[in-house]
Amino acid sequence: MMGGTQPQKSARTAAREAFFIEFATEARKRYPDLVFMLTGGFRSRTGAESAIKENACDLIGIGRPAAIDAKFPQLLLDESVPDEKAQLLLNKVPAPFITRFLPTKIIGAGLETVRYPIDVQETAC
Repeated sequence: MMGGTQPQKSARTAAREAFFIEFATEARKRYPDLVFMLTGGFRSRTGAESAIKENACDLIGIGRPAAIDAKFPQLLLDESVPDEKAQLLLNKVPAPFITRFLPTKIIGAGLETVRYPIDVQETAC
């Protein structure tokens, strides 16, 4: 989630997209009667549907993609659009050059937030 070197994810995990799906799945076991919303990492209809079908959550949050493209929710819900096109690909945000010389690996944390900010005023309907 924070960039840098990440452990290799299985194809199944990568297809799910969600950053917090393991946490949501465990929370669902503890609190089966709560309505769960999962957000963080969803960029496609396939990923969103997968999380719901696996019963990890009931609702999906798509804050950043919807802030970047206000029509993204419509794209996800439009069944005439094939699954492989119902997605929003975001470029990986490179860390500044100087960070290569710093001893910590967490420098890249939050760079996506700087490149793709969610501004409440801009996204308000």
